[in-house]
Amino acid sequence: ENMQDLHYHSGYYKNRTSERFETLEARMGSLETEIDTISASINATVNHVQSMYKYINIESTSCHSKLGSHTEELYNLNSSVLVLLNSVDTLRQQYMYLSVRLDMDVRNLSMVMEEMKLVDTKHSQIMKNFTVLKGMPGPPGVRGSKGEMGPVGPVGLTGNKGDKGPTGNRGPLGEKGFIGPKGAPGEPGPPGPKGSQGLKG
Repeated sequence: ENMQDLHYHSGYYKNRTSERFETLEARMGSLETEIDTISASINATVNHVQSMYKYINIESTSCHSKLGSHTEELYNLNSSVLVLLNSVDTLRQQYMYLSVRLDMDVRNLSMVMEEMKLVDTKHSQIMKNFTVLKGMPGPPGVRGSKGEMGPVGPVGLTGNKGDKGPTGNRGPLGEKGFIGPKGAPGEPGPPGPKGSQGLKG
């Protein structure tokens, strides 16, 4: 009985061990499948990250180039603004100088006008005195010679269309034309009358 019990227990534990090994192998297979899935996901993630890294590098290069061009444009714009500011300052100084000069010219002109008024008054007085001393006007002078003929003027505008004239005479006959092509054959005519009877033989 001890041998049978030992043999029974040995078979029982052997079966249990075999079942556990099979369970362990199934679990190891499942874990291996899961590991393969995780590894594939990691590889896909790495590829995606690499693609994103390349895309970021391309965009970064593009942004750097655009930033450089924009920086150059801003520099040129600042230079243009500085030139315009200098031009504005120059124009402002010229305006101030011209304003001062204009004021001086207006003052001088006012003084000249006052002097001219005084001179005009003196001339009027002198002309009055001269009119008193002047005699009667003389007779008109001889008429001068005729001047040279001026250049020909430009051509005038075209006039309106005139009325329609009378119908002209009929012209002579033209030359005879070439002979035309032969016409198509006409339709067959009707049958002729029946002939007279012949002589008897």
